[in-house]
Amino acid sequence: MNFSNDIDIQLYLDIQAGNYTAFKQLFQKYYAHLCRYTSSLVMDADTAEDIVQEVFVQMWENRQKVQLTGSIRSFLYTCVRNRALRTLQNEQIQQRHSSHIKEFMEYLSSCGYTEEEEEIINRIKTVMESLPPQCLKVFVMSVVDSKKYTEIASELQISVNTVKTHITKAYRLIRSQLSGKDRLVLYLLIKKWNGERSTEQNSLVLSPQF
Repeated sequence: MNFSNDIDIQLYLDIQAGNYTAFKQLFQKYYAHLCRYTSSLVMDADTAEDIVQEVFVQMWENRQKVQLTGSIRSFLYTCVRNRALRTLQNEQIQQRHSSHIKEFMEYLSSCGYTEEEEEIINRIKTVMESLPPQCLKVFVMSVVDSKKYTEIASELQISVNTVKTHITKAYRLIRSQLSGKDRLVLYLLIKKWNGERSTEQNSLVLSPQF
């Protein structure tokens, strides 16, 4: 008798009934294994975590619609594999945004600054470069490109909740690592960047979380 599978089936039934504790138990049981597997496919730990989290979010949100034809383990591995493949298929989109991020980071160094301003710019670059790649990408798309969360989610094939998580993480790090003056400089630079990129674009309005 496969006791592990029996436990999984019971967890699955409890999840369908809306038992969040059962959902957390299933998440804790498989999360690390799924992340390692997905990372071997996409070759990036942060992206792998995003994919696995997305699968679990979708599973919970659609718990009453999920129909198993095999084990829960097979179901989860199939879901993350399929999502990983979709992520790889969107690699060109990802590369386009990565180029845009590089362009913005280079912009930070392209203008003439006083010695004090250069120190601030260096601090800003250090903090931004310390963000996980996907987190930085989402932050730039939201704050620099002024895109809506739904647009970002659609382009990167992630959920709106994952977009919100990345934005929250970015703001948290920025607030903890940069002073109010540094954050103001970052705001002004983004505003200037947007103005120089397109005269038709309105001035960027940042979230009050800054």
